[in-house]
This record gives sequence, structure tokens and C-alpha cells, in this order.
Amino acid sequence: MFGTISPRIGNLSFLRFINLQYNNFHGEIPQQIGYLYRLRLINLTNNTLGGPLPVNLSRCFNVRAVYLGGNHLVGMIPEEFGSLKKLNLLDLHLNNLTGFIPASFGNLSSLIGISLEENHIRGTIPSELGRLTNLVYIVLSVNNLTGTIPSSLFNISTITNFWMSSNQLTGTLPANIGITLPNLQAFGVGANTFHGEIPGSFSNASQLQFLEMAENMLTGQVPANLGFLQNLYKFNIADNLLGTNATDNLSFITSLSNCTNLQILGLVINNFGGEIPSSIGNLSAQLNVLSLGDNYISGIIQPLSGPIISGTSTYIRNLSAQLNVLSRKGTSQLTCTF
Repeated sequence: MFGTISPRIGNLSFLRFINLQYNNFHGEIPQQIGYLYRLRLINLTNNTLGGPLPVNLSRCFNVRAVYLGGNHLVGMIPEEFGSLKKLNLLDLHLNNLTGFIPASFGNLSSLIGISLEENHIRGTIPSELGRLTNLVYIVLSVNNLTGTIPSSLFNISTITNFWMSSNQLTGTLPANIGITLPNLQAFGVGANTFHGEIPGSFSNASQLQFLEMAENMLTGQVPANLGFLQNLYKFNIADNLLGTNATDNLSFITSLSNCTNLQILGLVINNFGGEIPSSIGNLSAQLNVLSLGDNYISGIIQPLSGPIISGTSTYIRNLSAQLNVLSRKGTSQLTCTF
């Protein structure tokens, strides 16, 4: 379907559900939507709607879900949206929204999920969001957010998906993050300027599948207890300052051999030194991508055995170890690629 949404929609006073997703509606969302006091759900995802968010939507006190992602909406998120006390889900991703995250969102006591990624939202993350004790997922990636993540957010134990990638955030990750967020399934803070060490307590979040911390300024050793994350699918810590160019820098790989679902392991552009441990051959049979390049790894590449090379259908599709000082066993030739 295509066309505009008529302001006369406000006359449908008994309307409870609006689902017009994946169409070609354009124009603005009419302010008259605020007359729909019985509205429970509005889904206008993936249209070409423009203009500002309708402030009068804040009058729809019974609304549970607002999906307006994938449009061309502009302007600021209305502070008035913080009055939607029954709201469970708010999805405004992939628009052209600007301004700040309203502090009033801390009043959305029923909120389970919020997705604001791929906009132009700036400023700091309000500490008031720490009052959202029912929150399951928070996705703020690809914006212009600055400052630190409020400590109160790390205490919402219900969170499973925590995405803050591609902003200008800084600070350190709490040492007890895996204890205060025990239900984590995905944690992404890549492409920011976080510093400090990777907390070993991540091992307590036993359901963790995605751990994405590339392109930061993390330092120190990689925890050797991450093998407890048996559901881990992607572990990407590329482009940091991890390792100390010491012989034991890659010892954590032995622990990762217990992560039988691991498919992506990104270690490129760090300060890892020493030799590649023979236990690398025991990594997951599902491993597709292994990047070790641009480190200080040296020594002899031993013949590998174990899950990553055995069997007829098991192989690594992308193995990178460029810009290290390695030689294959049985030769004296140094190589820059592997």
C-alpha cells in the first residue's frame, strides 16, 4: 500500500491496533493519532514516513508497543513520551532523529525493550534509565552518544541484549558485570573508547552468545575463564591494546576450546605476543573466522589437530595471521600471511 495516513484516523475512537508495516506510506504521522485512547499497538515500521514524532502519541495511555523504525522521521524524541506508563516496547531505529534521550524515559516502568540505533542522537545516556527494572533489551548503537554508561544500567539483572556500539562512549566496564547482568545473551560496545581490562566476571553470564568489544582501548590480559561461556558464538576484541607482547598472552585460547559453538574469534590489531598455543586446534568445529593479524606473535606453527581441521565438513573459512613473525614447522621461511 502507499499514500499518506489521513488525519481522520483520529476519528476511529475504538481502534486498538494499527499495523501498516512494510508499505510505502509517506508524509507525516498525523497528530490526531493522539485521539486513539484505546490504542494498544502502532506499527509503521519500514515505510517512508517523515516529519517529527507526533507529540500527541503521548496521550495514548494504553499503548503497549510503538514500532516506528525504518522511516525518515526527524527532530527530537518528545519528553512527553515518558508518560506512557504501560509502554512495553519502543522501537525508533533507523531514522534521522536528533537531540537527546529524554530523562523522562526513566518513568516508563513497564518498558521491556528500547531500540534507538542508527539515528543522530547525541549527549549522555540518562542515569534515569537505571530505573527500568523490567528492561530486557537496550539498543543504542550507531548514534553520537558521549560520556560514560550510567552505572545503574549495569544493575538491571533482566537485561539480555545490551548494545552501545559505534558511539563516542568512554569509561571502564564494571568488574562485576557478569554478576549484575547474569542473563546477558549479547553485549556490544565496539567502536567506542572504553579502556581498562575485560572483566573476568563475564564468565558468570552463562547464556552469553555475542561478546563484541572491538575498536576500543582495552588493555591487560584476556580472562582465562571464558570457556565457561559454552553458548559463545562471536568473541571479537580486535583493534584494542590487549596483551603485553609476552609469551603467555594467548593462553586464554585453551579455555575457549570449551566454547563449542564459537564461530567468530577476532584478535587482530592488539599487543598479543608469544607463540600460538597448540590448543588452537581444539577450538570449536563450528569456527569460521579466526583473525590473529597485526600482533607480536612469533615462533613455529605446529601441525594442527582437533575439531577445527578434522572431519569432512569442518573448516575455517577465514584465517588471518598477517603482520606477525611466524614460520611453518619444517621450514626456516618467515611469513607475513597465513
